[in-house]
Formats: sequence, C-alpha cells, structure tokens
Amino acid sequence: MNIENIILKHAPNVYLPEEDTFTLASALDQWFNEHRPLVPLKILEVGCGPGFLIIRLAKKHPQHLYFASDVSWEACIHASQNAKINGVLVYISCQNLVKGFIGQAQGGEFNLVFFNPPYLPSDSINQPMHPLDIATLGGLGGIEIIKQFLQEIPKVLAEDGQVLLLTTNWNPQEQVREMARQHFRQVIPYYQRKILSERHVVYLLKK
Repeated sequence: MNIENIILKHAPNVYLPEEDTFTLASALDQWFNEHRPLVPLKILEVGCGPGFLIIRLAKKHPQHLYFASDVSWEACIHASQNAKINGVLVYISCQNLVKGFIGQAQGGEFNLVFFNPPYLPSDSINQPMHPLDIATLGGLGGIEIIKQFLQEIPKVLAEDGQVLLLTTNWNPQEQVREMARQHFRQVIPYYQRKILSERHVVYLLKK
C-alpha cells in the first residue's frame, strides 16, 4: 500500500489510515506551518498503528526526534518495519498509552504529542476484544481511553509541551473539554473537518 508516497505493509489486525487519520495529518501540517520550530523537537505519537502519521512527519521534518507507542504488538512490529522501508528513524515502544515513559529518563520531555484515540462508543472496554475493536472502541461515550490519556500525558510533556487530540461528534464534546481543562491551561478547538456524517474536532492542549 502506498499513501502520499509512504509505503505501508498490510497487517489484517492493524488499523489502516482512514479519514480520521487524514484529518489529524492536516492538523499536524497546520501546527508545523504555524510554529516552524528551529530547534529539534521530541515528538510522540500515541496509538501509532502501522506508523503512517509518525513516518509522514519524519519524512517531512527529519530534523526532529520521533517516538511512537501502541498497545498492539503487531502494530508496533509493522510500524517499525514501515519506518525502515521508508528510510526514517522512529523509536517505537509497545505499551498502553504512555505508561512506559512515566518516571523514565526520557519522560517529561516531549514537545509535541498527538493521538487519534479509539473514539467509537461501546458498552465496555474491559473485556476481550478483537485487535481492530481495541483500535476503534472507546468505551462509554467513546471517551474512556481519552480520559486515561488526558490523565497520563501531562506527566511526559515538556514545560512548553503541546498535544493534538482528535475527537468526533460521537464524543460528548463539552465533557471532553471539561476533562481536558482539568489537566491543561488551554483547550483550543484547533482544526475541524466534516466527512459525510462524521465531524472531526482536533483539540490543541497546552500546559
């Protein structure tokens, strides 16, 4: 598979780029166009799947240091292979959200973190699920994973660190904003895109 000149090996149990992925890609492009960082940044993608977004950034902005995490071992393997195929260096860690970075030497230093979370509402996320369900189902209101992310991510951000978080109209937006305000000084609706019946809202979060 070739998307935007990025080669991705296919893995049946790994979530492939969809419209929500491209929405976050556009939000990232906007962020880099606005900030134009002159010094190398430490950048983390949470829930990288096959690695499309982090590889895309590493190809467009090779001066930065790139990390990625995913709870799926299969996704991490394929993301690592895809990074090598595309000639970029990405440090990939198989873990749930960012727990493995908290309290470590490399923790508390990320300048930019971005996340396309599992956001579809479901009855529960505390039961065995197919790998693709894990990648898409976010529990009640589709915000249980988002809540966990918002609680953890400030612990691994630099003092001036920022977060791009994708949500959709499936999620109760006011509740998402209220949860984010508990951990971040600024919660900004940064980028929006409507695709058929789904509306994507990417929030910019600042400490």
